[in-house]
Amino acid sequence: MIEIPNWVTESEVLSQIQNEYNSSLQTTTRKREIFQRNDKLYLNTEDQDKKLLSKQIFSTIQTLISLHYMDESIVEFAGRQLWDETYAQNLNKLAKFDYEEMKLAKKRRLLYEDKFKYGVGIEAIVGWDKTLNIPITVVIDPQTWLPDNEPDQNYWPRFHLFEYIATQEQLTKEDGYDEQAVKEYVSEVEQGLVKKAQKNGEDIRKINSIGRNDTIQVIHAYTILKWEKYHVTVSQT
Repeated sequence: MIEIPNWVTESEVLSQIQNEYNSSLQTTTRKREIFQRNDKLYLNTEDQDKKLLSKQIFSTIQTLISLHYMDESIVEFAGRQLWDETYAQNLNKLAKFDYEEMKLAKKRRLLYEDKFKYGVGIEAIVGWDKTLNIPITVVIDPQTWLPDNEPDQNYWPRFHLFEYIATQEQLTKEDGYDEQAVKEYVSEVEQGLVKKAQKNGEDIRKINSIGRNDTIQVIHAYTILKWEKYHVTVSQT
């Protein structure tokens, strides 16, 4: 686990991330509501006035996805000169291998859908497969993204935040997480469930403790602390 450097305190880190979270949420909440409303309209069958337009938009998005997907799938390397043909063939075989092993067909489909529906597609490298010697990537739901709404004068973002669902099993010391802090957060969540049940007059004995494979919500913060870039994971609270 990477310790917080001695020139910045934990309270300063949490305060900065809290401010960034609140700042982004102010502008992102309304956008999320619009996107969620549009998602429902795409498959709307009740409101006849909106049905035709939403279906047309949905069909247009599907057509655009197909066009981009087909264009990307048929691209191949070609040699500029006659003796380059062998190199081009090897590159095409390598590209095909990576494309299949990284499951890029499915990921590209999701990325294009996000781009045309939300205006942005997000793919992140989360590891490296040492056996196949290829990067491990995931496609992130844009509606979990909390971007910087006030980038600097060069339009470089100061931070990116992502709301993330994880299990305790995934938040281990080996991966850089503070296991004691995770346990405290889980305990805090459980106490919140008990208080909510008591308030609603429910039987608290029916509330199960959060197990190693049960999910909890955290925030991945990619931020700059005194001119250094850091990835900090914090609880929702």
